[in-house]
Amino acid sequence: MLSKWIYLLIGRDNTGKTTFQKRLIYHLTGLEYKRLDRNVSFDIVHKYAPKKLMTLFIMSRSFQENKNEYRTVAHYFNNYFEEEDICILSSHTDISEIKEMISEGKKRKYNVGGVFFSNDNSKEIEEIAQLDWDERFYLENPWTENEEKWRKQIDNLAWEFAEMLIRRSTLQ
Repeated sequence: MLSKWIYLLIGRDNTGKTTFQKRLIYHLTGLEYKRLDRNVSFDIVHKYAPKKLMTLFIMSRSFQENKNEYRTVAHYFNNYFEEEDICILSSHTDISEIKEMISEGKKRKYNVGGVFFSNDNSKEIEEIAQLDWDERFYLENPWTENEEKWRKQIDNLAWEFAEMLIRRSTLQ
């Protein structure tokens, strides 16, 4: 038995969502990316991943950045989304589209977790945090002018998240 999860990264531009996804891919698969393609599935090869945790889906860019192509949330889920063991999606702070993403995930029998970044806190984020999430995750990534320090901070968060995913899957 495996509890399938969609983790929805929430935040405006430059919060760290894309960099976080690249580093999460690295920690779960060993693959490094400078530029990440959209809607890609990966085999998880983490040395402690149980056999039942095999695949990862990454949306990459936020839904709103590709809205001309995706059209609606339902169209995205029906035509681009891949049902893998763990799915990482990304969204700006459009509450109505986020509600639809939660609903589409749950229709597919996924638990849906909201992933919030500390450097993007607003009234919109507070409202989004109150939605019908199965769980909420809060990533501490304060703004810093030092690019190297910021990348290290995001990498550490992605490593911690990857380790949490592996630990949880071994307990199921």
